This record gives sequence, structure tokens and C-alpha cells, in this order.
Amino acid sequence: MAAAFAVALAWMAPESSAATCPKQTFLSFGGYAYIAQKLPTATAIKAGAALGDGSLDEPTSADGCKRRREFVSVRKAGGIESRVAVMVIGFRNIFVLGSRCDGFEGDEHLRCLLEPLVFQGHRYTGVRYPRAPGPQRTVARGRPLGRAEAGGSAVTVVRIPRVPASVAVAVKGRPNDAYVAAGVCPYESFENDRARDDLRRCLESPVWFAFDPPGAVAGDRVVGIADRQLSPQLEGATVSLVRLAVATDSVPKNRDGAVPVGRVRSKLRLTVPNLPAGLYEAVVSCPGCAAAYGGETVFPAGSFLVGKPAEGSSGVEAVSIGLAAAFLVLAVASVVVWRRGRRRRASEPESGGS
Repeated sequence: MAAAFAVALAWMAPESSAATCPKQTFLSFGGYAYIAQKLPTATAIKAGAALGDGSLDEPTSADGCKRRREFVSVRKAGGIESRVAVMVIGFRNIFVLGSRCDGFEGDEHLRCLLEPLVFQGHRYTGVRYPRAPGPQRTVARGRPLGRAEAGGSAVTVVRIPRVPASVAVAVKGRPNDAYVAAGVCPYESFENDRARDDLRRCLESPVWFAFDPPGAVAGDRVVGIADRQLSPQLEGATVSLVRLAVATDSVPKNRDGAVPVGRVRSKLRLTVPNLPAGLYEAVVSCPGCAAAYGGETVFPAGSFLVGKPAEGSSGVEAVSIGLAAAFLVLAVASVVVWRRGRRRRASEPESGGS
């Protein structure tokens, strides 16, 4: 997740007038969360072939707390890969997956979406370290890998140390940019504050999970979708959920309360344990990874939001998060948990009097 923004995490009952609700429009499609972005009027991106059905969640009030959910037809957005951006019939917006093209501003942002780096038959989309608050960090560079095309220009592709070329690469002369394969690290962004530099940690981990849904309550079934092909080193590696004290993807120093949820799989299927409400990191323990990762065997692998049980009942309290737009996964998770909480409360019988 992007973590450059001040984030207020508030747990409250649905009646609370102080609730802060996500104001963005979200699209759930193929196990991923996309966010609506306006297209310039003159943009020539056209909706293409049908990809399938998705679920649109949009605000119907200015504060974002009243929302409408509907099933929609999802289409290709011109020649853009579906795990970068898509379009929806009846909407002028383009729906961008997570952090793709973060750091690119104005017209350059649209060019980033439309003009991927093409290298050895694969397409990569740019993500850039932000200019502010500075100083702007740079992407580590390794050995040259060859020539490629980006936006009609020939460029030199270089390796990012500890990162397979199938996951992401860098480009000579573009020190602040990484070019990430479709579906890899979908919700993470670069941050100049090293402690919050989630995309760097994601790229340097052996695997990362996008959870579908990104938020749930105890007893719900969830699938973690691995963002890359699993390497042989991950054989036998385990996944645990560890409570995070701050909203950033990292391995907490204190992992005493870690709850095992399974072994690393391309699709990690789990039932949410009975955990205190909050944000959790999926932590991968991989003894076989030591040789390839400089002796490291424990890695962050994606965040997940657990809803808050209501006292004295099996329902859940409403969850709301005051957050900037880049906190996409948390915003979507808050909507998911909020909706599930309302549904459970509506189905519970009232307590009878004595």
C-alpha cells in the first residue's frame, strides 16, 4: 500500500456521525480492486472486447457513506492490459488497478498507462518515486539486460538487484522509475521514506498476495492471489497473519501473536481466524530463501483488514477509514467489511426481554 499519506484508522458503530467513508468509486473484477480515474475529454481510449462481469461500488452521497452497488460489464481499455486498467460500459472513467503509474502526473500519467515498456515480449508499466516530500529516491541498478521499446523510443533495460526480470526492471536514464509486470505488487507504491517504501519491499520479496476480498471478519473465506510465479525456494514456506501497528507493509519486530494460516500457494485459501480488529500483514517464513535473498528468511507479503466484532453479539461494527486515495486496498476493505457488518446485523434476531 502507498503510505505517504496521513491515515486515520477509526472503528465505530454505524450510527456514528463522525464516520469517514471512502468517497472513491471502486470496481471489483477478477479478484482485484480498481479505482475510477477521469479521462481527458479528448482521450481516444475506446472500450474493447468484453472481459466479464464486475461489481461496481460508488458513493451516492457527498460524504461517501451512502453507496450503491451494481453488477457491470467490464471491457478492455483500448490496448491496455486488463491487470493495469479496464473500462466499464456506461462510464466515461477508466478503472486503474491499484498503484499503476503512481508518481506520473498530468498527461504523463495517461502516457504511462498507454505506452508500456515492452521487453522480451512482456509489458511493464511504470511506477515512480514521488517528488515530494523529498528527497526523491532512486531505484537500485544492476547489470544491463538488453534493449527495449518504451513509448516509441529505444531504451536500455537494467536489472533491479534481488528482483527477477519477470517481476520488474529499471531503465537507464530514468533513475526514479521501476517498470512492473502486470499483476505484480498491484496496490503498492514507492515512498521516499524508506520505512514506508512498500513497493520496494514487495519487489524484493519472493511472493506477494492480493487478498480477495481485501477485508473480512472472522469466519469469512478469503483467497490470497500470488502476484508472480512461485520459485522452487518457496517449497514448504508458511504464511502467518501478524498485526500491524502502522499502515505500511512490513514485517513487525514483534511477531509473538502470529497466527499461521497455511503454506504458500498460487491461491492461498483461508478462513479468517478469530482475531482482534485491525490491519494485518501476511508474513512468509521461507527457510529455503536464505541463499537467494542475502540470508533473509522472513518477508512481508501483503496486507489484510480484519473487521471488528461487536461486543455481546456475533455481528461486526462498521469500519471506516479516513484515508487518501492512494490507500486503495484499505478503502475497498473498509467498504467490504462495512457492508458485511450491516448484512449480519440485519439478519440477527433482537434479544428478547425477561
